[in-house]
Amino acid sequence: MARFRHRHRLLAVGAAPLKRLRRVEALAFAKLNLHLEILGRRPDGYHQMVSLFQSVDLADRLTLVPAPDLRLRVSPAGLRLGRDNLVTRALRLLRERYGVRGGAHVRLLKGIPSGAGMGGGSSDAAAALVAGAALWGLKPSAPELRAMALELGSDVPFFLGGGAAWMGGRGEKILGRGRLPGFLALVAVPRFSIPTATAFSALEIPLTRRWNDSSVSDYSFARNAAAKFVMCGRNAFEGKLAPLYPGLHQLKALLRSGGARGARLTGSGSAVFGILKDEARALELMGSIRARGFRAWVVRPTERGMLVTVES
Repeated sequence: MARFRHRHRLLAVGAAPLKRLRRVEALAFAKLNLHLEILGRRPDGYHQMVSLFQSVDLADRLTLVPAPDLRLRVSPAGLRLGRDNLVTRALRLLRERYGVRGGAHVRLLKGIPSGAGMGGGSSDAAAALVAGAALWGLKPSAPELRAMALELGSDVPFFLGGGAAWMGGRGEKILGRGRLPGFLALVAVPRFSIPTATAFSALEIPLTRRWNDSSVSDYSFARNAAAKFVMCGRNAFEGKLAPLYPGLHQLKALLRSGGARGARLTGSGSAVFGILKDEARALELMGSIRARGFRAWVVRPTERGMLVTVES
């Protein structure tokens, strides 16, 4: 996790903005889906879901400085997110909503793998909203931020708060927030990504006005219940995607053979993760998986979706 100089000040969502800023930095944290059920396809075309989200300390870093125009530079070199990516869309939305005349030069340093189901784009969008508001001296309320976040994507609002949350609807409704027992997870990413559209089309769920009941009877965070989903949750996409992407089986087998429990897909993939109790074993297994040519990280839960600092 990044270390910031002491003269930086932490900006919380809804706090009074600081003027004449020279620089705003944000860590945009990833998430894991510790449990994910698809209950049906709604008449509006979206899928009704229930999922347990947990933000983790793998992060992208955004750096914004004032400028007359809006520009985005992405690192590492060669990584292309497209002109209309969620960071620039979020900043344009802020400018249009509040009549901002100035701009920002933005550097996005990617630490979260793209196309892996870890919410990197959505987290970046939420962080861009908060960081952009700070840079331009705006005072959006929490409901206003949430409304803009929802315009950008179903799970963008989650990252405004982060932590642990049961999410419902199409992924935008917070059914319950709380804290989970601390855990270590090893995340491994295959050599391919899975487009979200491909993952949802693989479900082959017809339109319906009634959907299945969730297997989760209580969205609380009682310790035993929360621990159960950390270790033994499931992912509705996995059974459909595994035959299409055999590499998922390989990574899950590597995790399990190394002692990880609860190995499964996160989001709509392609990252898989497993829970380990021993840090030394987790680091050893991470090294073994990396030696086979895969990307892998040991991650821990965070209690927020982002960390924003300002320099005046």
